Amino acid sequence: LGHEIGHFVNGDVRRLPLVNSIFSALEALRSAFTYSQGAAREAPIWRGLVLVLMAIPRWLALGALIGLTVLANRDGQRAEYRADELAADLGGSQAAVDLNDLLLVLGTVDMLVKRDARAGKPPAEWVDSAAGAVTNARADLDTVRERNQRERTSIFASHPPAALRARLIEARPARAAAVDLDAATAARIEQELAKYVARSARTLKSL
Repeated sequence: LGHEIGHFVNGDVRRLPLVNSIFSALEALRSAFTYSQGAAREAPIWRGLVLVLMAIPRWLALGALIGLTVLANRDGQRAEYRADELAADLGGSQAAVDLNDLLLVLGTVDMLVKRDARAGKPPAEWVDSAAGAVTNARADLDTVRERNQRERTSIFASHPPAALRARLIEARPARAAAVDLDAATAARIEQELAKYVARSARTLKSL
């Protein structure tokens, strides 16, 4: 929660209404000039000409989308680091590192949670399965982080590798949590989320 709240105050350009509008407009333009097979069957004589005429604005829109994505993602990756810093301020450095270590094994966690849901296990056991996956990864953490950094580093990625995010937090002075979630508040939150958890369990069983 601290990380997501951080995005509202960390200057993330991807969340600006103008930027979102530009991306939406370019995507709509690219889609509008995408040639359909149905149109080709309706006008086979003009097919070649139509393909050429539609390709020009489509590729222009696609090129603009790619260029803006690279620019926005670069700034967006910096925004992810800033959100991590704010998360460390709110929830403590260790909690922020724990979050990124969880992201290292997100695929495994996804598989384990689906398995538990299909087996009818209660959500509390989903958390235990996720924690077990993180514990196993930490047995050889350097290797797992190196693999994540190698596979996830890209100018086209919306997020920097979780390994780099964890290491940056660890390189800074450790911070205690500014917000302490007491047991009573945690119980109220769990109660409010119960119906959504039950709905998620039903959805996961059907996957």
